[in-house]
Order: sequence, then C-alpha cells, then structure tokens
Amino acid sequence: NNWFGEALLKGAIARCRTYQYELFVVDGGTLENTYEWEYQRNKLYTMIEKDSIDALLVANVFGIVSQTAAYQFLARYSGIPVVTLCEKFPGIPAVRIDNARGFRDLVRHLVEVCGAKSFAAITGPANNFDSNERLKVMREVLGHYNLTLDPEAVICADFSDQGAKLGIEVLLDERRRKFDTLVCFNDQMAVRAMDELIRRGFDIPNDIKVTGFDNTYDSLYANPPLTTVHNPVEELSMTAVDVLRDLLHGKAAEELTVLHTRFVPRLSCGEAYVNITAPRFSPSVLDESAVAPTLTGFPEAALGWAEKVLLQSTVEIGERQKNWFREVWKTAAHKLLSEAGPQLHQFFVKTVFADRKNEWSAELWVAVADELYLYTLQLSAEDRERLLPTVLCLHNTVRMYRNSYFVNSLLQLHSLQRLLFIMGETLASLFDLDKVGEVLEQYAVQLGIPTCFVVGFTDASRTRARLIVCVEEGRNRDVTRFRDFPSRALLPKPLLDKYPSLTMNSLHVREEVFGYFFINTGDHPGILYESLRHQLSTAIKGTQLVSTVNRYSAGLEQMVQERTEELRTVNQELTNQIERREQAEKELLKQKNLESLSLLAGGIAHDFNNILTVLSGNLSLLKETDADAAYRRNRYELMRKAVANAKALTYQLLTFAKGGMPVKKTMLIEPLIEETAKFILHGSRIKPEFDFSGETLSVDMDHHQISQVMNNVILNAVQAMPNGGSLVFRVRHEQTPE
Repeated sequence: NNWFGEALLKGAIARCRTYQYELFVVDGGTLENTYEWEYQRNKLYTMIEKDSIDALLVANVFGIVSQTAAYQFLARYSGIPVVTLCEKFPGIPAVRIDNARGFRDLVRHLVEVCGAKSFAAITGPANNFDSNERLKVMREVLGHYNLTLDPEAVICADFSDQGAKLGIEVLLDERRRKFDTLVCFNDQMAVRAMDELIRRGFDIPNDIKVTGFDNTYDSLYANPPLTTVHNPVEELSMTAVDVLRDLLHGKAAEELTVLHTRFVPRLSCGEAYVNITAPRFSPSVLDESAVAPTLTGFPEAALGWAEKVLLQSTVEIGERQKNWFREVWKTAAHKLLSEAGPQLHQFFVKTVFADRKNEWSAELWVAVADELYLYTLQLSAEDRERLLPTVLCLHNTVRMYRNSYFVNSLLQLHSLQRLLFIMGETLASLFDLDKVGEVLEQYAVQLGIPTCFVVGFTDASRTRARLIVCVEEGRNRDVTRFRDFPSRALLPKPLLDKYPSLTMNSLHVREEVFGYFFINTGDHPGILYESLRHQLSTAIKGTQLVSTVNRYSAGLEQMVQERTEELRTVNQELTNQIERREQAEKELLKQKNLESLSLLAGGIAHDFNNILTVLSGNLSLLKETDADAAYRRNRYELMRKAVANAKALTYQLLTFAKGGMPVKKTMLIEPLIEETAKFILHGSRIKPEFDFSGETLSVDMDHHQISQVMNNVILNAVQAMPNGGSLVFRVRHEQTPE
C-alpha cells in the first residue's frame, strides 16, 4: 500500500508473466511490527506451506526483526529455491539495491553545487538495512568536506507521511535545530516534509533545501519538483524472478546481485536547469572510459535499446504489441537521422499517441528516449550538435504524452477511491454476511478485481474455515458447498487449482484475526489492498457483533419468557393452593356449621323439652288435683310463660334462618336473670342465689336471645351439679377497653 510495494509487485508480476509463472502473493506486512493493525497480518505467513509452492521470493519483510528471527522464518522453506530482496543472508541468493552510488552523488551535489552547510536528516527505522546504508554514506561524504551530521539533527522515522511530519516537529519545535538542508530517506517523507515546512512559512529551496530518495511520480510533480535518487525497484523484483528462474532450472546463481541507483537533480535543492527540457543524469551514468559511439552504428544500437526496454518493462505486453513497438521504433530511428524534430514529433503523434489504446507504450517510449539521449551525449561534438535538437524534441514529445497519461491515471485513481468509498459505506451498513458477495459483484469489474474470495474462520483455533464470498468473472457465485474446509488449504481445492495467481490479505481488527481474502494478482493501486482489507474487516466484524447482540437479545428474550412461564406456573400453583385452602376452609366451615347446627338442634330440643316438661307437669297437676282457683291460676301462669318462651324460641329460630338482626330494647337485666333462673330451677335440687349489689343496670338487648343464653348456661350448671347445690348469679357494671 505504498509506492515501494506497488513498484516491487509490478515488476514481479511483469516478469512472472514473461516466464508464464503463477504468482501467489501473501501481503502479511513487516515481521514483528509492533503496530497492532500490522502485527495481526503476520499470521498469514504461518499458513503458507513450502509443499504448496515451487519457489519463494521474500520482499523487505525483515526490516525490524533480529537475524535470529529472520533465519527462523526462512528455515521453514529450506529445500526450495529462495531469493531475498534488500537484505542478504548467508547461503541464500539476494538481490539488492546499491544505495551508495546515487546517494553519494546527491550529497556531493548538495555541497559542491548548492552550497549546503548545515544538514538534518529524516531516516527510516533504526534497524532498517537500506536506511543505515544511506546514513553511513551521507556521513562519509560530509566528512570528506569537513562537515558533520549532528546526531541531534537525525530523526528516525518509518518512511511514512506521518513520520515526516513528526520529524519536522521534533527538529524545529523540540530540539530547535537550524539547518539549510533536509535530506529525507524516501520521497514520500520528503514531499510531506516540504508541505509542512512551507506551511510553517519556509521557502523551498531558498530557506531550506529538501531531497528525497526513490524517484516516484510524486517527486516529479511536487512543487517545487523534488531532487531525489532513482531507485530501480521494479527492476529489483524482475531481477529476483530471473534468479529464481535460474535456480528452478538447476543453474548456479550469484550470492548477491546489486542494482545501482542514480542521482536526479531538480529544483527543490536550488539548482535551476540550464535547459529545462533536457533530461538530467548523474555523472556516474556515463561511462567516460568507453569508446565514443558514432552515427554509423546508430541503427543497430537503436534496435538494441528496444529489446532492452521490452525486457525490463513492467507492462504486460503480448507478442503482437512487442512487434508493433519494434517496427515503430525502427521507422522512427531512420527518420531521426533524416528529418527534423517537428516531423518526428508529428510521426509519433499520428502513429502512436493519436490512439489511446497505445497508452500502455508510453513508459517504453520514455525509456527508449532516455537511452537515445545518453547515446547522443557520447557522440562527437559534430554529430551531437546535429542530432541533439531532434532528440530533445522526441524526448519532450514522449514525456508530454506520458505525463498526460499519468494525469489521466490520477483521475482514474480518484474514481477508484470514490468507488471504494461508496462500496465501503454499503458494506459498513450491511450487517449480513450473505449479502457481502452481492455488494462486491456490483463493483468488482470496475475495481479491476473480477476474482475475489473471502474466507472466515469457523473455530477459535482457526483450523477450520468457510467461504463467505466467491466472485468469479465478476459474478457472485453460490458458496453453500464450501461451508467447511481446513484453513491450511487456504481455499477449497477446485478454486485454488483454477486460480493459482492470487493475492492474499488478512481480515482483522486490532486484537483478532477472523479470516482472509484473495483477489486476482494484478497491477492494482496500493489503496485497493488497504481499502478492501479495512472495509471487508469492518463489514464482517460488524456483522459478527450484530449477530452476537441479536443472539444475546434472543437469549435474553427466551430467558424472560422462561422466567415468565416459571412465574406463571408458580402463580398458578399458588392460586391452586389458595383455592384448595379456601375449599378446605369452606369444608371446615361447613363442618363447623354442621356441628353448630347439631349443637343448635340439641339446644332447641333441650329447650323445647323443658317447655314441654313444664306444660306436661302443670297439666298433670291440674288433672290430678282438685285445687282452688288461686292454685290453678298459678299453674296457668306457669304454662303461659312456657308457651311465651316457646314463642320466643321460635322467633329466634326464624331470625337465625333468615340471617336477621336481633331486635334490641333498653331494659333492666336483673329481672330477666331472676325470672329465667327461677323458671328453670323450679322443682330442682338447686337453689338460686342472686347478688345484684343493689345496682340496677339498663341494657340494650334482645331479651329473647339473652333469655335463651341464660337458659343454656343454667341448664349446663344443673347438669354439672346432679346432687344439687347453689347457683349464684352476680351482676356488675364493668368498664372494658374499646
């Protein structure tokens, strides 16, 4: 996802296509990167088995690890051809770039031509091989001119935009350093540093001169254009594939192949061009010891340049295109010797650049024009004077069109970023794994990824996986038959056999890796890899979180339902218990009522028996005795009272049966007690005694019911004293609490 990575992959892809090799790319980041988002990507490397590949090309993944860790990583692939880039390990062929030559020319130029006196540097990581080599060269060259690089003026960064901004802040705000020249160890940091310095009010290059390293497009179009060192990154990976090819064919390979850098001066260091239209090359590019060429050998040399450019090209070129390029260049070379610049310009416009389908060849024409310019510089003065105007015209023509194509590519990149943004918004609000494939299908062809597979782990140990998305030829395919397979297989075998050239990237958040995805290996812009990684990771993790919330919600709802059902059951049981208790109480009350009724019936029978006894006894006396009228009246009065008592008892029974209220009257209670006692005890062996204390009491009462109560109490006393005795009746007035 940076210029170096893009260029490296571009060169490897181009060379693999030349040899018809299948290139499987694993984008697992720098080993042991402490940045948590990058650290998770390292897990991809553990999934690649040496039995599944024929050879291994290891890019710059060892930038911050120890030699021991690097050896442990490489040991897993012993037995197959391995080539490393940038760093050399004993016994393993390596291809790397010589930082010294071009960088040495840059520092010399700053001192000798630009008059630099005080330096500051923003380097790469402290344990990065390339960064350390550049820093060593810089100190050596400055020492040659009796200049020093103060350690306080050196900032270790990470080759990123943010690293450059922080570096400027430390130099100017914290350490208060003053310097007239800032050397950045890559173009990305240099461009960002220039922006920050300009924002702070510095004039570039009058106040501070700024240089970079890599010669990216950004350096060419920066304002002012950035002085830099050309870094042959694409050639680096192409050469590495060449070495692998030799190893695969059993040929011996050089332990170390070194590619050279070259200095590219521009306006950011203060040197203005004498002829701004002429390309500039460092002195080291020209071989001064070689025999000067002549125009006689020009046609043959021109054809050689064409083959060299085609061989080094990172553009995918078919045989038909190669033959077209050779024929056009052959014709142009002949015209170059016989026609002026304007005529050659028109030839290229009509033959090459009028058809936008020939955009692919723009870089080839710039490369062959550079070769032509170098050749022209080495001609004799007479031949050079004759040929140089036409060569410069050709050089400007091809660069002009190349630049217009570059601007167009920037517009296309902007469109790509817009598409990625729209797709990202859609994925972020999806929350449905089954629909991720439908979204990718909408944008796959426009994004240049007609092939895309998304895989998710299905267990905590990451040993099993399922296919979430399968996009083939831009169409979303059914994935139900690939719901389970071992993650070490990377993909189901039918898909892996069908698509051996893929680029693999991880799906992760800061603390968790939950899958990976593949897209077709190709010359994609770096932003595509990073955007897809973050968008797919966000979409899948978001879906998982929503699923978890829904699952917990459903579980909570189920729990509530279960608890509610339990409460309903308990409540029903309690209700049943209450009903059973009420029923039991009713039964008990009924039983008590029956007992009470039995007692009532007994009492009534007893009372009526007493009444009937009085009536029967008095009637017998009246019948058997011939008493006087007074005696008879007394007996009749006793019989009348007995009948009255019977009437009162009947009244009470009716009141009880109807649930009526007693009929109360205010009356003296003593006479009622005395009358009732004498009536009941008459003719018995029990003598009543009355203790009323001379106090009469008026009471609100139903005298029939009170009389009945007294009857029952007296009868109970009579039954308790079969041998006779005294029954005492006392009446007192007592004050009781409410």
